[in-house]
Amino acid sequence: MAVVGLVAAGFFLGSRLPPQAPSPTVVERLRAVSRLQVLDVSVTRKVTLQPDPVDQPTVTGALVQWARYAVAPPSGTALVTAEAHFAIDLSKLPPDAVSVQGERVELTLPEAEVSIELTPAQTEVVVSNLDSQQTTALLAKAQVELGQSLARDPRLREKARVAAERALGAVVLALGFKEVRFNQPVGPPVPAPAR
Repeated sequence: MAVVGLVAAGFFLGSRLPPQAPSPTVVERLRAVSRLQVLDVSVTRKVTLQPDPVDQPTVTGALVQWARYAVAPPSGTALVTAEAHFAIDLSKLPPDAVSVQGERVELTLPEAEVSIELTPAQTEVVVSNLDSQQTTALLAKAQVELGQSLARDPRLREKARVAAERALGAVVLALGFKEVRFNQPVGPPVPAPAR
């Protein structure tokens, strides 16, 4: 009878214990994955640039620039094609992002970072009277705008989240756990620096 009471008390107390600290094995295995690329998307967007005049060091230069802007102001429009990569950096995963409760693991993943690679071979300049420096500025503007718009796209964010959960769920289950739960990440994905 005393044994039954001890077992019942142990069961009662065990069910009220706080979650275990994250297993170093789980955190280390996830960090070992390092950068998990979860989604690749090819996009094409129309981008226009109409640069403002810049200060000229000489009166002659300022006069030439004024004449150019008066007759044919510089502008350019291009159909820019790029590859967008959604990835999660697991090497910086904090220990509190992983909670282990018996055979169940709960994960809170950061939002995916988005990096953009322009594909010049598939980029088409529709109309332009820009010089080479202004054309470079047009492409840089396209890269920034694409990164920002894709990082805010809820449909792509959801696809990236589902892909990350599927991949990391398989890793955790391979460690011998029976169940994996994912908590919602906080904040929008962050555009990564240009490659």
